[in-house]
Amino acid sequence: MTEEGSTPTSGGEGEGPRGPEFEVWNHLESGWQMAYDDMARQLPHETMNLFEGLAEALVEMNTRLLVPENDPSAANRLRSLFPDTDLRDVTSVLQRLFKSYLSGKNPWLRHAVELEVASKGIMRATGALERFALLAPRFSQRPMPERAQPYLEEVVSTFLFGFDPACIALCRSALEQVAKALLVERGTYTDARLKREQSTAGTLVEELKRAGLLKQSYDAAKRVIDRGGTVVHRHIFEAKILREQARGSIEDLLDVLAALLG
Repeated sequence: MTEEGSTPTSGGEGEGPRGPEFEVWNHLESGWQMAYDDMARQLPHETMNLFEGLAEALVEMNTRLLVPENDPSAANRLRSLFPDTDLRDVTSVLQRLFKSYLSGKNPWLRHAVELEVASKGIMRATGALERFALLAPRFSQRPMPERAQPYLEEVVSTFLFGFDPACIALCRSALEQVAKALLVERGTYTDARLKREQSTAGTLVEELKRAGLLKQSYDAAKRVIDRGGTVVHRHIFEAKILREQARGSIEDLLDVLAALLG
């Protein structure tokens, strides 16, 4: 068997080279496991469990960003870790705990938090390959307007790593930026007018249609706007359809871009 990190060799006379023996995701996970095992090896089992619990509490709190005072879930988590401790003021305890983490004075607490965050990142990264294969580039005669290109790049990044609501919202924003650039180029709008009127995505698309720039792709543009409006103004789609909604927004956006820039 080829050693890890070496170049695969031919399987025999007349045979071509074999494929790689190790997947990228395996290396990500094995690196995480090495860091975890190093911590588990150096700490007593109970201490390891304690740091893991504290890390889960801190990451959950920072992921939510806004935590109600004496939040029941945070209180229950801390009480399970410290059953013999008076935890009436959970908010104060959590604040001190997070301050302790930020100070870096306890390297094991920081390491435990990094492991917790990394594990969530690896979970998203391992799904990125499947999502990457769901996308395919289109080719256009004209480049994306400069002001819109960063939006399109963010659309791809958010989709690959599973941030589907953000992806859907950014598809709408990318469409808005392209519409603004083309309408200014055509003379329908000026930058000053855009700033003054703050036209909505729907208004901009109607202007594109009136200008004859959107024909078959008009319905696709409306779907991009509607999905983005749903996420931004009403609700996030159910988890079971969220990925397909995001992919649908990307496909519709590409149809529109092909029509506008093709």
